Amino acid sequence: MEDITAICILVALGFAILHIIYDFFIKKKFAAYQVDDFRKIRLDANLPEFSSEEENNRASNLLEEVYESWPVVEVTEDDELHAPLTGKQMKASTALLKEVITIAPTEEDLTERLNELSGVVNSANKRCFNGSKTLVISALAIYILLSLISGTWAGATFFIGSIVFYILASMTPTFMINKRIMSASDGKRSFMTSIIGGLFGSVATAKTIKYVNKNTGEVVDTDNSDTWIKLAFTFIVLVFVSFFIAVIGLINYVRNYWLYI
Repeated sequence: MEDITAICILVALGFAILHIIYDFFIKKKFAAYQVDDFRKIRLDANLPEFSSEEENNRASNLLEEVYESWPVVEVTEDDELHAPLTGKQMKASTALLKEVITIAPTEEDLTERLNELSGVVNSANKRCFNGSKTLVISALAIYILLSLISGTWAGATFFIGSIVFYILASMTPTFMINKRIMSASDGKRSFMTSIIGGLFGSVATAKTIKYVNKNTGEVVDTDNSDTWIKLAFTFIVLVFVSFFIAVIGLINYVRNYWLYI
């Protein structure tokens, strides 16, 4: 049973790595189009060189549908600014923009609007690390400490690979971070950082009991057991989390590359 579980995890990790590579290096972004580009596309497709009024109206309606499907993210004196905040909105917007490109409108205003909205989608798709830097540093420190204690660096490739995978899996699309900010949740501090910070905070606030001679007022003994217990508990949790950083990375991968939550 354990072997089957390990194989399933390795297969999942392998698939996740291939998907991440595709997302970073193969997946195409929207290109910027000029009127001349669409004229050439239409001629190559044996269509009239210039788009008709009906086609322009269709493209205009699709572009308006894209923009109106996005929620308001900022209100200025002159206008309301919209931007995609969910994976569903991004998927729908991408499909509509591709339909506009298929129409190939040769009206300059439509081309400029297409480039503007596709640029927003490209920016919203950009990823940045939104995981726990504290976890990465702690995991690396734990591995180095345990290796020094044991006198061997066995498993270095797997452990470092797990940390790298966690970092890549925690690369979050900008639209997800914006959504967390808009919903008043912390878009910068990760869940794991909060947990580790809480553990170290408990160590910092641990109680030290002092025994005082009631006659002289001198401190005759101190009891730091609370500090040592909390420090030991923190160390055990960090070791546990560090050895499962690849699994945590797999969870982040599902959130950031599939579910977008």
